[in-house]
Amino acid sequence: FDDNPNYLRRLITLPVLGQIPDRPDTVSAARQYIRDEIFAYLADPAPEHMLVISAAPGVGKTYAAVEIAETLASQGQRVLYAGPRHDFFQDVIALAKNPEQWYEWLPRQTEDPDTGKVQTCGYMEPINDWMKRGYNAMQFCAGICGWDYVNKGCAYHLQKKKKEPIIYGQHQHVTMGHPLQFHVVIGDESPIGAFMNEWKIPFKFIAPTGLDPQEPFTEMLHRMADLAEHGGNYSGLALLNELGGAEFVADAISFFRLAVDAIPLAPKIFSARDVEKADFFHLPQLVRLLEREARSALLDQPYPGRVLIENGGLTMLLRRPLNERLPPHVIWLDATAEKHLYESLFHRSVKIVRATPELKATIYQVYDRANNKHVMTGKQTRDKATEELAQQIAAIVKRKGYQNPALVSYKYFVADMRHGSEAKRTVEAMPGLYFYAARGTNSLEGCDALIVAGTPQLNNDVFARTASMIFSNRMTAFDTSWRVAIRPYAFAKADGTGLGYPVSGYWGDPDLTALLWSTRDAEIIQAAHRVRPVLKPVDIWLLTNLPIAELPPDHLLTIREAMGAPAEVDVFSWDAVLWYATNIAQEQGYVTTADLITGMNLHRHTASKYIKKLWELTDWENPGPTAILKRGPGRPPAVAKLVDAQ
Repeated sequence: FDDNPNYLRRLITLPVLGQIPDRPDTVSAARQYIRDEIFAYLADPAPEHMLVISAAPGVGKTYAAVEIAETLASQGQRVLYAGPRHDFFQDVIALAKNPEQWYEWLPRQTEDPDTGKVQTCGYMEPINDWMKRGYNAMQFCAGICGWDYVNKGCAYHLQKKKKEPIIYGQHQHVTMGHPLQFHVVIGDESPIGAFMNEWKIPFKFIAPTGLDPQEPFTEMLHRMADLAEHGGNYSGLALLNELGGAEFVADAISFFRLAVDAIPLAPKIFSARDVEKADFFHLPQLVRLLEREARSALLDQPYPGRVLIENGGLTMLLRRPLNERLPPHVIWLDATAEKHLYESLFHRSVKIVRATPELKATIYQVYDRANNKHVMTGKQTRDKATEELAQQIAAIVKRKGYQNPALVSYKYFVADMRHGSEAKRTVEAMPGLYFYAARGTNSLEGCDALIVAGTPQLNNDVFARTASMIFSNRMTAFDTSWRVAIRPYAFAKADGTGLGYPVSGYWGDPDLTALLWSTRDAEIIQAAHRVRPVLKPVDIWLLTNLPIAELPPDHLLTIREAMGAPAEVDVFSWDAVLWYATNIAQEQGYVTTADLITGMNLHRHTASKYIKKLWELTDWENPGPTAILKRGPGRPPAVAKLVDAQ
């Protein structure tokens, strides 16, 4: 899986074909299925579960959600439509039949004439800083602006008087809350980011002012600040040991518990400049995390470390809690929803409605290379790997004759195309998107082909942090062993059997497996649907060996087959040799082993092999050795001649 030459990479013949998830027959059937499921869910006055619509882009799940939001509004209900970002509102409102029913809830922002932003808050930066320190925004508003201005003059707060029944908000409104109340919440796209809270505290604020210096916990805070100030990196047992050991930490917290409850919720501020001096209000969260970790350590139970000293400060890996005022009906739209993750985030059972019809695309998958991040960014492999991947893409585009092909790949891979070979220039000219930034866009739907190049995956540190925040209640260590399992392709051979591939993953840990699928497999699925394969015939090339049931390949190919290279040659030099041999033959009527040795710097045996491979092509022939070609003593060189050459 990691493109390791010492790792056996091979297809496995399976007794049964990998199963493709059930799907409606047509797009129209899928659309009706979505509506029926949503209306049935809304008919239950007090559902104990949330409804998640998993349908590919192009099926119309957002269209159905907008239609249903307007239906609910017409019935006197208020709806929160939670989107992934503010500019997504333009996509939503374009589908609305009654735009007067909608209002986009504006964040605290300053005026920007270039973008059309209106000012909603004159203190955007200090109030954001205030909230980053752990305080409620209303505490700032009341203290700096006063209640009279908040209620009568503040553009941000006056939004609470808006009468429109449908409020377009953001994902974070399901965690951080919204001042209005709603009958139904409809969310669009993955909400994982709204729950993650990697809270960073600069070293000088780790120990707040006013604490009793005799308290063991105060002593511990100053020790943490000292470690951070001097560039230390500590977490888990190593951090507990630096603080005096798990028993000392647990005792210090037990003595401090009454004191932390007595800390005022917010300091008094009289101007926006006072925010810069305000302590962080982080001790309640820190106490809770450290207490859990100390207890686990005392029980000799390995645990995920969520308190870290790093980068000159304290980092706490937290998860924002679900807002308590969410209504019973929560509907979410996510083409690649993962049930286990949604249940962990929303603390509800989840019903997944899968409504993606059969794809109209032709899918080609090149299975004998992952093109993964480890190889594509390695110090010893990056230049070679990017060049070879560019050659694959350029060869596919040339052989298939695509006029407007698109690319989704790693950001750094696309950046590497700005200078270099002809293959890289071909790739650079293609419209493209990056992994983890391609969701929700329609910019590639007019392309005649899409190449998804690579196997995206979060680096180990980011992945571990994400898991620690998403599964915040878990205090048993994650099983991070990287194991291999055979996964089937949704592909049938001529004899009816299936094929599988050895794929690595965190197969021993259900939480990590769910997260890995959502950040690796799902990202490829999302990328493939940028060209709307449920709506039109289009070629999709997957340059990854990862079997994905949701993208059943019509053709499983080797790199050699994809690039049109014959057996027993280097696939990445074949095109160059063919180009050189053709030019020489067009000039002098033939090409010899001597030409290839001189012009391509090949070994004699390799040059001879390439000449013989030319004989196998329909445009070439073997004229046999002639006296004209004989140069001096010894055997004459092998010769290949273009069929139409004079």
